[in-house]
Amino acid sequence: MTIPRAERLEGPTYKIKIALHDRIERFYVTVNHQDGRPFEIFIRVDRPDLHEWVTLTALHISRDLQSGRTLADIATEMLSIHSGGSSRHVLPDGSQCYSMVERIGRVLANHARGIN
Repeated sequence: MTIPRAERLEGPTYKIKIALHDRIERFYVTVNHQDGRPFEIFIRVDRPDLHEWVTLTALHISRDLQSGRTLADIATEMLSIHSGGSSRHVLPDGSQCYSMVERIGRVLANHARGIN
């Protein structure tokens, strides 16, 4: 059973950068809260070829949150997803991640821990 959405929600938006095919792409991840807990997310990217993928990802994460799953659990699953190719993203702190899903998962994990 999903929780009904309030008329107005608020939450932070995080700007992240991901290296794709020798280009830096900017993603924006918004985490809206309801009743003090993450309720829905939105992911925006300017590349049209990624729009469907990020929209589907955001919808599934939002439905999981509305069904009672925690953001920390969802983020943990995302952190384990690596690209089959040679995708590697160097983060501002010097660490690396190996997929766009993992990169977004790091943002969500940090948000869940109150780090961002």
